[in-house]
Amino acid sequence: MLKLLNAEQTKQADKHTIENEPITSIELMERASSAFVKFFVERFPVKNLRISVYCGKGNNGGDGLAIARLLVHERYTAVNVFIADFTENQTSDFSRNLELLQELDISIFYLKLAADLEFQQSDIVVDALFGIGLNRALDGEWSKLIKRMNQLSGTKLSVDVPSGMPSEGVLIGDAIFKSDLTITFQRPKLNFLLPASNPYIKEWKVVNIGLDENFIESTGSPYYWFWKKDVQSYLRPRQAFDHKGVFGHALLFAGADETMGAALLSADACHKTGCGLTSVSIPTSGLTALNSRMPEVM
Repeated sequence: MLKLLNAEQTKQADKHTIENEPITSIELMERASSAFVKFFVERFPVKNLRISVYCGKGNNGGDGLAIARLLVHERYTAVNVFIADFTENQTSDFSRNLELLQELDISIFYLKLAADLEFQQSDIVVDALFGIGLNRALDGEWSKLIKRMNQLSGTKLSVDVPSGMPSEGVLIGDAIFKSDLTITFQRPKLNFLLPASNPYIKEWKVVNIGLDENFIESTGSPYYWFWKKDVQSYLRPRQAFDHKGVFGHALLFAGADETMGAALLSADACHKTGCGLTSVSIPTSGLTALNSRMPEVM
């Protein structure tokens, strides 16, 4: 069972880890990028893949620069970096990673306009434009760039979150990167678990970047991610001579003349999840449907 965090709580977990481990923000960025690359190498081991990394100038872009550098260190031979140069502002960690990247023999292209992006052939497209800090719909050149990136060939990966998608809350606008695989840090984001994210995330994987788990567990988040093993202990083992009388009795009040399906489905769910005896209180008109579908229900 994992406690899930919203964007603000994730930032606080970053801050707490930096202050108390202690570790610098650039070191935490390196750790996150290393975790991303470790998974990348396992999933995409062929070293001559044509990899295009698209970076904003914030910390998600800094992750992208570090990822590109680490991929070169892993002997990937065709890594290109594209920086969306739509603003003068850039974070200090982005600047430092750009300095480190420029020490390598790697092609770096600056996009002054979205139209500067040519439709080239790539095997892997890595999206590192925006991270969890985004709280608005993208417009202008950013919107145009993401829509052009969505038309590129190749498998599309996102760093932490697809650019343009808030980690929680309503998805606004259509300028959202369509990711085949999102490699996210420490926890799945809340929106990953909701139907609205389906057009933008085909698959996601969590990588551990070493945030303080004690701090995460101390947060006031009401959201948890459960696995089968988390509820396995609540399931009583069945013995050879057990019967319906030793596994509880559930009484359901459900259904109406025009909505009898609700009673049938809920009774079926109750029965299949382990209740010994299931009784249903329904209108007389539904008895034939109930008895023909589930004669074991009273």
